Amino acid sequence: PSAPQPAAEVAVQNNADVINMSLGGTVFDQAFADACAAAIAAGVTIVAAAGNNNSSVPSYPASYEGVISVASIDSALNKSSFSNFG
Repeated sequence: PSAPQPAAEVAVQNNADVINMSLGGTVFDQAFADACAAAIAAGVTIVAAAGNNNSSVPSYPASYEGVISVASIDSALNKSSFSNFG
């Protein structure tokens, strides 16, 4: 069987305007970065969670070029204690 098609490619093929990803990890993956870059080049906005480790270590896909990284704030508009930053 063939490898599964990356979801970002499927989203582009189905004319998505926005991809929202609440996932992440610290390992850079070139194929995932390429899929995100292709989606962005096709006009798709990609938003991804910054991470929940109270860390400045890059988290992917939020740290891929062109992806909007979203962190968390508390009710006082301060960075949540768990939210990644940087």
